Amino acid sequence: MGQPITNYGYYNPVPVIALNQFSTETDRLIANVYGSVEPVKGLILKTSFGMDNLTSEYNEFDTPVTGDGYGTNGYTEGYLEKFRRWTWTNTANYNLTLKDLYNVGLLSGVEEQRTTDISWYGQATNVADPFFKVYQGSWVTPGTTGGGIGEN
Repeated sequence: MGQPITNYGYYNPVPVIALNQFSTETDRLIANVYGSVEPVKGLILKTSFGMDNLTSEYNEFDTPVTGDGYGTNGYTEGYLEKFRRWTWTNTANYNLTLKDLYNVGLLSGVEEQRTTDISWYGQATNVADPFFKVYQGSWVTPGTTGGGIGEN
């Protein structure tokens, strides 16, 4: 199942497919709520609040037995990112008809939007216990790690 005695540059694809793992999970919630009132004839006040929450997680495990993880005695990579966005819109719309001849309309509004982004990633090689196939498992050599926080 491992490396052949003479390596011709090709790995056996059966254990690579059976032992390597790749997964991506994405969760998303999109919602909107609004309300409107007409306190006096012709004046309509409306408010609307919407949100978009997206979380994405990626995990990779390359077995130390053969394939891409053979030269490093196993490889793992993990990545998590959370996007959060909300938008709040308020409008006032006033319509007036004068002498059944003239229509006057006034529209004003304001909108506020906020977006945040939080992420982390990490890599590791040289697996100590191949039972653990995620970045948080047992690895001898930590690799590149990082992440970020953004807002606008």
